[in-house]
Amino acid sequence: MEYVLYTMKTKGIGSEYRQKLAKVISSGNEVITPAFVAEILNVPHQEAGRILSRWYKQCWVKRIKKGVYIAIPANDTTGDLTIEDPWVLANSLYAPGYIAGFSAIKHWDFSEQLFETITFFTTKKNKR
Repeated sequence: MEYVLYTMKTKGIGSEYRQKLAKVISSGNEVITPAFVAEILNVPHQEAGRILSRWYKQCWVKRIKKGVYIAIPANDTTGDLTIEDPWVLANSLYAPGYIAGFSAIKHWDFSEQLFETITFFTTKKNKR
């Protein structure tokens, strides 16, 4: 009887691209964009987009929206990703904006209550 351990099957990655991926991930940014990859790897913006697309197809990064990715941890076995700091993701998706309401109260430890939603106000128009 076989047991499936992974819901997402990562595919092989060559040593050159493994080194590039490690360089991008170790740079400290949780959110990865083509512009960021182009800067870190010193490649043209179009090539950075192709690299990210390849990593996405091989399940090494997860696409949040067009042009915004997060790295999948090497020890991830479920495919359920969580980002440690959701404010970073909210800011990269909806900037310019700010933390608001009960989210701000909790963020600054003005309350002991647990809030399950994140409120981020922005002037950016959201299509969905």
